[in-house]
Amino acid sequence: MKEAILKDFFLGRVSPEALKKDLIGAVESEGKISRQYIEDMDSEFEVKSAHLVRVCDAVLDGILDPMDLSTIGFCLMASDYFEFDTDTEDGARVADAAIDWADYLINYDLNKETTKKSKERLITGKNLFTENDHYLDRHGRSKDKKGF
Repeated sequence: MKEAILKDFFLGRVSPEALKKDLIGAVESEGKISRQYIEDMDSEFEVKSAHLVRVCDAVLDGILDPMDLSTIGFCLMASDYFEFDTDTEDGARVADAAIDWADYLINYDLNKETTKKSKERLITGKNLFTENDHYLDRHGRSKDKKGF
């Protein structure tokens, strides 16, 4: 995936469909190993919660798949150019969403219901997630078991 396309999506310069097209092939899996390909952009960009609300809307509108949130979250966390200040309320919301999306196996399942909850938390700061939203709980595995 190209960071510049994600940035342009955040800014409303490209459509959700263009972002979806860019995500195709961004992650390759071989057995239990996944690799994500990211093309860096050439300048820094401050990500705001409103930008991630746009991502949530694209999922809720059925253009992006909820699993695309994982690819986007990982890109935000791994990037040297996407920035968010976790010392601010807005930056902390961005970080929470990016971490939850990137590490959904240990956080929340990625589906339309949890996307609605992510959107609400990004807008209001209110956390509506419950234990039932955790990936491991929803997929019948105890959080105490190893080797998932």
